[in-house]
Amino acid sequence: ETINIGSIFKDEAQKQTEIGKKIKERVADSRLVDDKYVIEAVKSWISHGSEADTSFVLEGFPKNKVQAISLQKIGIVPDKFFILNVNDQICLQKITDNLIAQGTIL
Repeated sequence: ETINIGSIFKDEAQKQTEIGKKIKERVADSRLVDDKYVIEAVKSWISHGSEADTSFVLEGFPKNKVQAISLQKIGIVPDKFFILNVNDQICLQKITDNLIAQGTIL
């Protein structure tokens, strides 16, 4: 199963969990979501996910050492990593498309 962090955020926000409310508030204000909320949302997904106990791909997580260590603390040690080498122009277009879709820029 492949899941991206954005989908986890949307799921938490739709369920109106405490984590979801914090995430929604930060996204609405165009702020980065703090590691503690990202980690809690991922932990929630892992503990309630359908295939999480066998195998999964987390797209966009972990993004830093704090997030990686949080996975280790709950007994999840990734055994495979994907690193994509993407042209800068393609990345900028993806970011722009996402911002337009979110209504952040018109």
